[in-house]
Amino acid sequence: MKAKTVPVNFVLQAEIKADPNLSEDDTEDALEQVKDLAEAAKSPNDAEMKNKAKKADRMLGRIISAVLQATKLLEFCNNLLPLITKVFGF
Repeated sequence: MKAKTVPVNFVLQAEIKADPNLSEDDTEDALEQVKDLAEAAKSPNDAEMKNKAKKADRMLGRIISAVLQATKLLEFCNNLLPLITKVFGF
């Protein structure tokens, strides 16, 4: 039986939804940014998608930096956001 892998965006969405330190608005905003990143990842060389990913990356960074406590989400994003930057080359 082949093991199933879970896309990073699903893991990130779960972490965002589970984080008690995010306000409802921040949770909604962060989930929207994850959606935008997943869409942009389908065409990472497209200029419009690269711009969309760059904006989502910045927004997620701002949301996460506003979280007062070090959380599992913060740890996950600190590992993930540099990878996003590398994939899109910004």
